[in-house]
Amino acid sequence: MGRRPFEHVFPLTFVIFGAIYFSRTMGRSDIPHLDSAIPPAAVLLAYCASFPSRLLARRLDLGKKGSVWAGRAVCAVVFAAWAFLNGADLFLDQETAIGGVPLEVASKKTQVRARSIGRTMDVLIPMIQKHAGPEDTILVMAHAPLIYVLADRHSPGSHDVIMPGTFRRREEEQALLERMKTAPPAVVVLPRQPFDNMAERGLDASAPELRRWVAAHYDAVGRTYFHQVGVLRRAREAKGDAQK
Repeated sequence: MGRRPFEHVFPLTFVIFGAIYFSRTMGRSDIPHLDSAIPPAAVLLAYCASFPSRLLARRLDLGKKGSVWAGRAVCAVVFAAWAFLNGADLFLDQETAIGGVPLEVASKKTQVRARSIGRTMDVLIPMIQKHAGPEDTILVMAHAPLIYVLADRHSPGSHDVIMPGTFRRREEEQALLERMKTAPPAVVVLPRQPFDNMAERGLDASAPELRRWVAAHYDAVGRTYFHQVGVLRRAREAKGDAQK
């Protein structure tokens, strides 16, 4: 690749990147995640725009310097068209996009919604730490790997995020399940809503075997608005016997 002209290596690099990116985002192609594809897409559009600019420069016999300006002009036109088609210009229209009434400070206090993720974490993390010691393992069956960090507890080590697309084959889910059976986590954190609030994207669809095993071996000991905490049943029974 290093011996070839740059114009050939450049698109090849982005083709390889696109193939890897596409395969890793299967099952999670929503707008926030697709936004990260805008930069390489913009670069590829600019590369494609270079072809008509070269053709235009040759037909008009603009020379090397004129070819550069022709390429810039084509890129500017493409960028303007893209911005217009996406409605980016409407963000500057305060009357329709923002509203005619100016914003005012309603209170001098900073308030947090009761269902905000920050407030629920203040309840969830102590709950996890109560039932899992510093050396214990926990399993977060949601797209929230930050819980491991906030709780300062170990993860199983293979899949820190469980969501649609985590297990592309049933063998991958089965491998994690076998690990759970060998060394069960002290605590399991389950989401209370399905992924994207769509039943077909919930755990029953994305990790059905793991979901059934957890339901059979863990008891719920608490919950927040977003999550439910489960404790290993035999450990809970042993703790109850010790208290007696």
